[in-house]
Amino acid sequence: METKEKIIVYNRAFCLISETFVYQQARDLAQNFEVHLLAREFTNPHGFDYSIFNQHLVKRPKSWIGRVAGKAIRTWLNTDFEMGFRSYLRLRKLLKKGDIGAIHAHFGPNAVEIMGLARAFDIPLVVTFHGHDASRLLKNESYKKKLPELFEYASGIIIVSRHMIENLELEPWLEKVHVIPCSVDPQKFVIQKNGRSSDAIRIVHSGRIASTKGVPDLVKVFSELADNYPNIELHIAGDGEELQRTKALARERGHNDKITFYGRVSQEQVRDLLNGADIFVLNSRTDANGDMEGTPVSILEAMCLKKPVVSTIHAGIPDVIQHRKNGLLVPEYANDELKACIERLICDSELREQLGEEAQATVKKSYTNKVMRQRINRIFEEI
Repeated sequence: METKEKIIVYNRAFCLISETFVYQQARDLAQNFEVHLLAREFTNPHGFDYSIFNQHLVKRPKSWIGRVAGKAIRTWLNTDFEMGFRSYLRLRKLLKKGDIGAIHAHFGPNAVEIMGLARAFDIPLVVTFHGHDASRLLKNESYKKKLPELFEYASGIIIVSRHMIENLELEPWLEKVHVIPCSVDPQKFVIQKNGRSSDAIRIVHSGRIASTKGVPDLVKVFSELADNYPNIELHIAGDGEELQRTKALARERGHNDKITFYGRVSQEQVRDLLNGADIFVLNSRTDANGDMEGTPVSILEAMCLKKPVVSTIHAGIPDVIQHRKNGLLVPEYANDELKACIERLICDSELREQLGEEAQATVKKSYTNKVMRQRINRIFEEI
């Protein structure tokens, strides 16, 4: 039986409700490698299959003796990776075998944290940046100052959209940089027959109700459109810090009976909701803290189901959507333009169908999990 090369995938938690892409990439690596998950917390809100991985829980020291020992270990290894003595012994046993091909750290701060450990045991390190770690967190001078050292040591730097090259100042290390956005599984996101009982035009948002998503502005725009188009509905799936504010705004603006909030939903519920959509809208923007997204997977899911997308010129979205070819794009915070694009799709069913066809073709050509799996595995094979 052929022995597979071992890869450690590190994230502080596996797998948070909003980080399904971390599980997907680890699962993709498991096709060709023996994958070991390293984390400080394991949770499974989506019911994912973890039996395909080896799991290693790293605990921080709690007692003062443990903290002193932990600090001594970090100083000796020249690492920021905090761990108790027992966790260190278990991890040392894994790393000293000499058969770990690489460590894959998700998110910049996690890579900075574990970089010293990788260097101490002479293990190649690959880092993936996803969004806030290449935008808002750059205001943290301590974190930002450590990035050049990380880029110098790393064997591979994965970014999910091209705008991160400029944000992270990656020009000196371009030979290590790989642009690999999140992907979608076309076998899971399959078009189903519409069992709807009404002829209403359904506008759908799926994603966290957070400051980078612009959902309150979407509610404002929808309320204005609903004054003239009584046959439209807005369906909002997702949870987050702006959910209650958005609900209050919906009540204040009127047409609350045409707006449905679903809260946190499963991937299966997202798929069903998107299947029933006529228009998908993601009003992404850079928030007041400078936080940005990468390439939102919800857009790819909607496109895979042949839905026309209205979104913004933000982060990696223009890498996927070409305006008027496979979707419609507007500037960030441009409510009038957003309203005009949604209205255009409300009135033009042929355009909805045309954009949906092109959207699905784009995803199937360049953004399926098969395509991304091949690209990610190739990076680690070359290492």
